[in-house]
Amino acid sequence: MGPDVGEPLELRVGSGPVVTAASPFPHELGSIPAARRWLRSVLADWSLPAATTEDVMLMANELTTNVVLHAGTDYQLKVILDGPRVRVEVSDHSPDSPHANGQWGMAPENDGGRGLAIVETLASRWGSRPTAEGKTVWFELEPSPP
Repeated sequence: MGPDVGEPLELRVGSGPVVTAASPFPHELGSIPAARRWLRSVLADWSLPAATTEDVMLMANELTTNVVLHAGTDYQLKVILDGPRVRVEVSDHSPDSPHANGQWGMAPENDGGRGLAIVETLASRWGSRPTAEGKTVWFELEPSPP
């Protein structure tokens, strides 16, 4: 499924309470593992299934890495639990839109450029929207039906 550019922030009604956590991170390489540790701690507190946690961690890592390597700004990582649905938002101060193909290269010989392709493959939905400060790139992960 392709990105939904300009997606409104409104969350759809889930089957449980909506819980949100957010943290700012600086534009530096050391913030990537710090963001991973913070997110893993939040997800552990929420007792999510291991497979969900790992998929969320992988996609969030790709988005935070993209901010540090390409946006070049500080960023905020936000995670929202809406019933069984997990939504992650990474907001930065760059107006440049993300590209799943082309901008950072998808050729096999390239070391990078696979981040948004991974998100597109694993996420139930993903997209980006401009903000007054830059943009927010987000994804949602919903559990598969049994």
